[in-house]
Amino acid sequence: MSLVDQIQSDIKTALKEKDEKASLVLRSLSAAFKNKEIELGKREEGLSDVEVEAIILSEIKKRKEARQQYEKGGRSDLVEEEMAEEKILEKYAPEQMSEDKLEKIIDDIIEKTEAAGMQDIGKVMKEVMAQVGNNADGSLVSLLVRKKLQ
Repeated sequence: MSLVDQIQSDIKTALKEKDEKASLVLRSLSAAFKNKEIELGKREEGLSDVEVEAIILSEIKKRKEARQQYEKGGRSDLVEEEMAEEKILEKYAPEQMSEDKLEKIIDDIIEKTEAAGMQDIGKVMKEVMAQVGNNADGSLVSLLVRKKLQ
């Protein structure tokens, strides 16, 4: 069963169980899939699991950013709501790579590309992201690469 099919099945389950929060979040996720299909012209074949995972991670990131803004504004009610939505979405997100494993990959790529400093950050980032895909957060990768190249 593909990830999209699993989410569609979970939408039906949430609706049957009258779980309004889960059904709302999963329906908005499904709408994001449809929008991406239209954007990419993939209405017939649908999205790959890698594309679906990228959308899920993007939706989680949006919730985290909103939560941070609500925390700054002192809106604890909305912080709780965003956290609940994040928790629902995280069930479908790919498992994130450990920082140690990520550092090893970065070290290997720096050695392979013979990167000497910050001027090579683009080359290293491109290689690392191609290798780790959706299994690592881009901002964490960027932070680690910058730290290693300085």
